[in-house]
Amino acid sequence: MFFVKTNNINDEAEIARLRAYLDAGHVLANNTHTHPWLRDTKVESYLADIDQAQDVLSNLQLVSAPYFRFPYLDEGSNRDKRLAVVEGLESRGLQNGYVTVDTYDWYMQALLEEALASDQDIDTNCLSKVHVDVLMEGIAFYDDLAH
Repeated sequence: MFFVKTNNINDEAEIARLRAYLDAGHVLANNTHTHPWLRDTKVESYLADIDQAQDVLSNLQLVSAPYFRFPYLDEGSNRDKRLAVVEGLESRGLQNGYVTVDTYDWYMQALLEEALASDQDIDTNCLSKVHVDVLMEGIAFYDDLAH
């Protein structure tokens, strides 16, 4: 399952990439429009951001799963805020898509951006292999943990 942040869907190549995930049998779900921290956002604004993402995904016919992933896994700074968002999710027919495998893609992306900013040469074939290796090692680790 891929959780999609929609404010970066800005060209046909991105839409084609997301459709390719669906065509390959994966599912897409909501990860908000702008990826805000719940702890720093009012509930009404947060739910509006979820709605905006849902609209983008629906309009592009990319919604395939009724799940939502809290950006940064931040479920709020207090119980009342969390419960208000959970209630909002339920009223929208969305369930919390909890994490089963951390792929560290966010960390790999940060390292790549740092390298690009310092004009380092990037071996994209090597980067692709490292990314897949890290992903597969993470899957094996969490599968072992589950058993």
